[in-house]
Amino acid sequence: MKRLIMVTFVILLVSALSSVSVFAQRIKVGLKGGVNLANFSEIDNELDEYAEYRIVVCGGGFISLGISESLAIQPEVLFTGKGALYEETFLGESIRLKMKLDYLEIPLLLKLSVPPQSQSKLIIFGGPAIAIKLSAKSTLEVLGEIEETILEDVKNNDYGIVVGAGFDFGGFVIEGRYTIGLTPIDGDEETDIKNRVISFMAGVYF
Repeated sequence: MKRLIMVTFVILLVSALSSVSVFAQRIKVGLKGGVNLANFSEIDNELDEYAEYRIVVCGGGFISLGISESLAIQPEVLFTGKGALYEETFLGESIRLKMKLDYLEIPLLLKLSVPPQSQSKLIIFGGPAIAIKLSAKSTLEVLGEIEETILEDVKNNDYGIVVGAGFDFGGFVIEGRYTIGLTPIDGDEETDIKNRVISFMAGVYF
């Protein structure tokens, strides 16, 4: 699966670079930002009962390379927070465990615009994403005491697929996307924990 993602990523990247010289008039550069609702794939029934979304910011830049009136290849570089939050009440006291994973993520998206020549249009997109770990830590809060731990077993890279949709208002975009982690985040081969992230973003381009 990792090899398939890499091959797809390289193919789209080569296509994007080829588009720069041929469709230079359709190049758009922009910035976007928003919020992530992050969680893990199912771990076990007992722990999943207490799982909640980790709410964290995301944002970065993108380049849209038009290959036709309706299609574009869009590389992005984003800071994105992932992880999960677990909360339980025991004897009247709240116990909170927050898994904080932060990445530099590079999605490479194929974007369809409908109708292509309208000032306001629907956009549908999808593609592979490679994420580079920036930090991985957990915080445990019990009885007002907070203990922070570095998660050394989290892999340096995460691989996934991005799918989403939104609206382009001719210089301003809003979108929602779902990033599906395809590889376990933990180096322990006995676990199968993967990232799952819902993102809502808004941006501008020139």
